Amino acid sequence: MSRIQKILCPVDFSAGSAQALQQAVDLARRLGASVQVLHTYEMPRFKVPAGFAAESGEPGEPFDFKKAVDSELDEHLSELRQKVDSERVPLSTRLIQGPPAATIVDHASSQGFDLIVMGSHGRSGLDRLLLGSVTERVLRLSRCPVLTVHVAA
Repeated sequence: MSRIQKILCPVDFSAGSAQALQQAVDLARRLGASVQVLHTYEMPRFKVPAGFAAESGEPGEPFDFKKAVDSELDEHLSELRQKVDSERVPLSTRLIQGPPAATIVDHASSQGFDLIVMGSHGRSGLDRLLLGSVTERVLRLSRCPVLTVHVAA
């Protein structure tokens, strides 16, 4: 196995995400690796009415929904980043629009990550069937190792 230099930590802003991120940072500190915190999201499928104005914009100014969503999510990534003790660990953040599991796997592959560290709620039965599991899909599809951090629901 090659040396782990780049760790990807997908987050969904839950308490479990912060726990998985801290684990990724702790591991990176011991290995001399870097960590990238990734949040993926899918845009809702609806059309914003023409002429819909932003609160701070001029009347009739088009509202850029994607820009507003990106800005809000970037703020959440910054807050999460501040919550972890990342001293002496290179830590970056990334926001990508797309289906979570496929986007995580594609990003890890295209950017040459050596390890993915992510939380898992450990759902089973009907909850797992109805909610699906991004972590489970990443485990099945990823070409690099995936370390799951069990998070109590």
